[in-house]
Amino acid sequence: MLNWHALHGDYNEVVRVSPTCVFINNAEAWRGYSLLWFAHHEAVSGTTIDLSRCMNFTNFDVIGSLCFGESFNALENENYGFWIANLFQGLKVGRMFRVLRAYPIVGHPLLSFPQLFPALARARQRHTEYTKNKTARQLDTPSDCETSATFLSGAAFYLLKDAAWIKKLQHGIRTRLCDESKISFLALGRLKTLNTVIQVTFRLYSPVPTMPPRLVSEGGAVINSVFIPARTRIGVAQYLACHSSHNFTDPERFAPERFLGHPKFQDDKRTVIQPFSTGPSNCVGQDLAWTETQAIMARLIWHFDMELDKNSLLWNRQKLFILRDKLALTAHG
Repeated sequence: MLNWHALHGDYNEVVRVSPTCVFINNAEAWRGYSLLWFAHHEAVSGTTIDLSRCMNFTNFDVIGSLCFGESFNALENENYGFWIANLFQGLKVGRMFRVLRAYPIVGHPLLSFPQLFPALARARQRHTEYTKNKTARQLDTPSDCETSATFLSGAAFYLLKDAAWIKKLQHGIRTRLCDESKISFLALGRLKTLNTVIQVTFRLYSPVPTMPPRLVSEGGAVINSVFIPARTRIGVAQYLACHSSHNFTDPERFAPERFLGHPKFQDDKRTVIQPFSTGPSNCVGQDLAWTETQAIMARLIWHFDMELDKNSLLWNRQKLFILRDKLALTAHG
């Protein structure tokens, strides 16, 4: 069995492990993605930019390169393209279908006649044909790129609203990583302030705030001392659990200090925070999500001083369609 860590130690940060596979062990690999979309704006002081769209562009291009071997060019074109836009719309439609399935008397007749949704059928056909041409495998592209982009947008929002903590994070990153070349995956993993901000954002702004469904097996189950019948859909909605005063002191506060041993928050039930779900069906891409988040956040904080635009002060008031329906998150520097 190959020891990837040892290979990087022997052959530096870029290791080709097969004719068509290269491992890169450096945050520099993300640089083009995380900074390209600011290149058109940074020279103009006071320019307002939609961070939410930019986070989505960044993550779709990263995942496109990793999964398909080519970028979606969302950053370069500053446009999602029809395929990515279809994915967003599909999440909203999927929520409607879930409601219809929950009430079979009404839902089954409607779902049995696809001609009732002609626009949806056409969009689905176009999306399917494009996907087949793009790759022989049916990859679930939104699973990482949309949730990671959502999380990064939430982290930016709460940081930009908390002047003390964004200054603390800037100081920590810019002093520990005094030169841009010092930014690496290993160094980012050691930045306690950065990783604390990530943890608290997962609590306050989970990318998947709704309930990942699980089905009770035959025979039923006893959960929280309550018998749940077989074939019942159950789950823990992260938004509800993490914003509950039963689980957290001052649940609506950003408060990264709750993860740093502050006595005020000693009774917090932090084990309820499971943004990637838990058990054998949890998210297989969580390590990639952490890496993306660390690299992109660190470079943004290292390079830019930003302020939240007044039009985005209530940005976190959003509708939920399985995932979050994000509004424009405008900021300027």
